[in-house]
Formats: sequence, C-alpha cells, structure tokens
Amino acid sequence: MTALRQMSSEEREDLITGQKSKEKGRGKDNFGDSGLDQPYLPRDLAEVSKFTRRIAEAPMPPKTKLPPGFDRYDGTRDPKDHLHAFRGAGQLGRWPMPVWCHMFVQTLTEGARLWFDNLPPGRIDSYEELSEKFLRNFGQQRKVVKNPNEILHIRQRDNERIDQYMERFVKESMNIKDVPEIMKISSFINGLKHAQLCEKLGEEFPHSFDNLMDRVRAFVRGKDTVSKAKETDVTPRRATPAARPPDKGTPYSRKPAFDRMLHDRTRPSYSPYRPRGRGLPPYSDSFTPLTKTPS
Repeated sequence: MTALRQMSSEEREDLITGQKSKEKGRGKDNFGDSGLDQPYLPRDLAEVSKFTRRIAEAPMPPKTKLPPGFDRYDGTRDPKDHLHAFRGAGQLGRWPMPVWCHMFVQTLTEGARLWFDNLPPGRIDSYEELSEKFLRNFGQQRKVVKNPNEILHIRQRDNERIDQYMERFVKESMNIKDVPEIMKISSFINGLKHAQLCEKLGEEFPHSFDNLMDRVRAFVRGKDTVSKAKETDVTPRRATPAARPPDKGTPYSRKPAFDRMLHDRTRPSYSPYRPRGRGLPPYSDSFTPLTKTPS
C-alpha cells in the first residue's frame, strides 16, 4: 500500500490497465482452446480452391454424404449419365448449392480428378458453371446417337437362340432414338429366323412392342416345356435278343424224351450207337472201296 501511495496517478493507471490486458489475453486463450471441436478451415483454402471464396468458405451441413455405392466417374463414360445420377443424389439430400459443388468433386477419380486439379483456382462460382466445364471437357465420351434406320440391321444370328436375339435387340435398340414403335415391331419380326414363331406373330400382329416381347417370351417358355416333356417321356429301349432259329437237330434229338429213354434201354451199353437209316443189320465197319477219288 505504501508503494501505491508513492506512485503517481499515471503510474497507477498504467498498472491497472496492464492487469486488465493480461486478463483479456487469458480469456482469449481459454476461448481458443475450447474451439478445437469446431469445423476447421485452412487459412489458404480460398486461395488454392478452384471455387470462389463464397463457395470455398461456405459451411457444410453435418452428416453430408453420398448414397452408398454411388459410382465414381473416371472420365471414360458418358458424362451426361454421371450428371443425371448425381442430380438425383443432390435432390434426395436437399443440399445447398455450395454442397453440390463440393460433393460433385468427391465423385471424380483417376482422369476426371486430374482434370479438376489442373483447373485454375478461384474461377468456379456455381454448380451450373462446374457442370458446364465438366460436359465441355468430357463431351467426346458421349454416346453416339444412331440413325433410326440402324434398327433394320439388327437380325438374328446363326445358332442364336430366340431369347438371346430378343435380349440383344432390346439392348441395341436402346441406343437408337426416335424410332417409331411400329418400326421396332416390324424390324424384330423381320430379323427372326424361326418360321414357326413368325407364323404365329403374323396371325395377329402385335399392337405394341411390349405385347410383342410378352408373346415371344410365352413362345419360348412353351417350347422349353415341350422339349423337357419329350426328354422325360422317352425311355431307353432294351436290347431284344435276336430270335434264334429253331434247332432241327438230329433225328434222335427230334424224338420225344420218352422214346429216347426206351431206345437207350434196349440198346446194349457196350455196343456203339448207330442211328437208324444206316442199312440193314448186321452192321459192319467194312465199306466198299471207292472207285473214284472224293473230288
């Protein structure tokens, strides 16, 4: 207290203001420590970003993410297809416009991401401008729109099943726009190589392409059912033994069994058996010499 009394009024004021400034500094440090859980933005974010400052420094809503399994774009596919898919994700998430810009960048990979990294910083100010640059750069990857007459060249190939031809016709016709439905029906029927199916379709001309596809599928199912039924009905044939010709045998073997038994009893067991019809008894083993050779 004695020291304070000896100080001049100016020195007292300087001492009091110095203490207040220290207390203010301590308050700032405490506030800075408590702000570590707040969203962090680098100081040079606006300088290195490809977007303008209002887009680069716009706050991001919490839990903003793409739909699970969203396909990334690598620069080799149609850019319009990718923009169409991303537009659906943005509308579903109800994102603000800056979020559209930042989330679209997250869908780019490989060559597309390299293109975005080479853009000059601070030039893009809206999502429309970003999508326009994107289409302009990857426009060569757009699908080629074929002439409607190209559908006349889709025909069933050799050894191609009806269901395979139907699937290929649908896929190839999707890339051909502005084709009248009656033209699609006629082209499909003219490209068929199955006479029975063409005859059935000619009996009642299909009124729509969907009706045509339904009738073709029904024909294929019926054909498969008939073929499976034939496979189950056919049983393997057993090999029948060849009919043996009746064995005429010897005169002795043609006799009834009882007669053969009686004949065997009357014949002496020591004498050789001689069948009947060999001349009158007594039998002799001597024969008349031949006057000629057997030949």
